[in-house]
Amino acid sequence: MWRVKGGRRSQVAGRTTSDLRPTTGFTLVEVLIALTILSVVMLGALAIFRGASQSWRRGETQTDLMQRARGIAEQIGGQLAAAVTTSWGTVRFEGTATAVHFVTVTPKPGRSDLVEAGFWQEGETLFTHYEANPDFNFDTGESEALATGVSALAFQYSDGDAWHASWDSTTTGALPKAVEVTVGLSTGGTSQTYVTIVQLRTAS
Repeated sequence: MWRVKGGRRSQVAGRTTSDLRPTTGFTLVEVLIALTILSVVMLGALAIFRGASQSWRRGETQTDLMQRARGIAEQIGGQLAAAVTTSWGTVRFEGTATAVHFVTVTPKPGRSDLVEAGFWQEGETLFTHYEANPDFNFDTGESEALATGVSALAFQYSDGDAWHASWDSTTTGALPKAVEVTVGLSTGGTSQTYVTIVQLRTAS
């Protein structure tokens, strides 16, 4: 049945309750499913971000440890390279697998001075011995901590043909031709090791 009202006609007969419901929208179940999926996606993204952040921090720590280990090894190597000795044994070189003591040359304007030097590890601390007025007695003089967090300090000594775990110039009558220096550092479960081979300039 149709009727005209105000110049327009409208349908009033035959309409049911279902015709009055909105034609768009989500049910409660659909909303809950969507929220569940969104939560899973957000948790996955958070886990990926956290893993990437941890990997980045771990990489930064490894880089820092490697740079520090390299700096320590180069400092030891710089003094080892200028080590000297004498055939009568007063100025000598003593090295073990975990420590080294020697006399080295420190260049100064117009002259070069002899100094005693040494490096060894106690616990996780690397110690150095430096005596500007050498008495050629490695058991005397002062020492100080050079680095902490040291997980490894090792030396090997080459005579040109083979590597040895120790060296005593009073027995060999000469310096080793090369010394392999290994420095390891660790922190928070992350560790790095740097190895270098030092050629001794005054070795015969």
